[in-house]
Amino acid sequence: MRGDVLLTAILAAAGSYLICRLAITRDWLPNRVVARSSHTEPTSRAGGIAIMVSFAVLTFLFTLSSSTIGTDILPLLVLSMSAAALGLVDDVWSPSPLIKFIGQIVLAIMAALLIGQVNTLPLPLLGVIPLGGLGFFITVIWIVAFMNVFNFMDGLNGIAGGCAVIALAAMMLACAASGQNSLTAVCIVAAAAICGFLVLNVPNGKIFLGDSGSHGIGFFLAALAVSAGGIEDSAGSVDAVFLPIIFLPFILDVTITLINRGLHGEKLHEAHKEHIYQRLHQRGFSHIQVAGLYMGLCTISAVMAFLTQYLAASLKFLAPLALTCFFLAGALIVLSHESTTKTSSGSARD
Repeated sequence: MRGDVLLTAILAAAGSYLICRLAITRDWLPNRVVARSSHTEPTSRAGGIAIMVSFAVLTFLFTLSSSTIGTDILPLLVLSMSAAALGLVDDVWSPSPLIKFIGQIVLAIMAALLIGQVNTLPLPLLGVIPLGGLGFFITVIWIVAFMNVFNFMDGLNGIAGGCAVIALAAMMLACAASGQNSLTAVCIVAAAAICGFLVLNVPNGKIFLGDSGSHGIGFFLAALAVSAGGIEDSAGSVDAVFLPIIFLPFILDVTITLINRGLHGEKLHEAHKEHIYQRLHQRGFSHIQVAGLYMGLCTISAVMAFLTQYLAASLKFLAPLALTCFFLAGALIVLSHESTTKTSSGSARD
């Protein structure tokens, strides 16, 4: 690792930590306790602001003073900060879900125009196929969907931030292997900024990411996957499916939860505590245990994502398919155990 990249990463971690400490002391953006909360007392949710400001400012200054990161990275920084600003609006004023959704779509469209789009995808048995104009819409859908997935999964200390660091570490290695020096450096600085926050978030939850953090980091990760992908069947790029595979535990948790709520006639946009990770916490597992479980699952997924890079394009579906079956089995065990417990409790009361 270059010394200037390491120094920037250290400064990003220190800056994030210091801003978080200030937010805790000044009680910025207090997150009040509500029915769906996993915390028991008001806590600052300005952690995302600390991360994004430290990351963006130091990366921008590094871009000006070094040739390691090119100016082509600036749209990614600006749009990621814009996504964090959208989340901050939600933290402060709580606009309607429709307004937030429109904002996410606008940001995703800007990303597809300024950062790039998914040009090809590996399909089962067919290999790599060009997407043409469809790639633009797939890129927009991916970014909006992942922003919401990451936001939904930010509910316990360390779970979102910890898994983001694992994903960034994997992306750093993949980008380095493909010769993408700018994105390699950006991954390192972003991961360091998140670590500065995690020191105070884990284990006691002294500060939270807030929507500014979940939106900003979620957008950054989704756009990073697109930017690193380039043309997926060429040298010097990372598979477009690389980061989605890493976050399969998140994606499947949200998907299963939404399907389960839909089957029970519940409104999908309403706040709730029915995610798999929330159910595990309600069953007595601590924040650290649940976050550690998901970090372990994301680590396994990251290893599989690396293996996928070396498979023929027509066989790349095998790794995510195997992971999906494994994760689904675990999720069904959790859901079936809870259903059995509720049935037994109901019979006991009768």
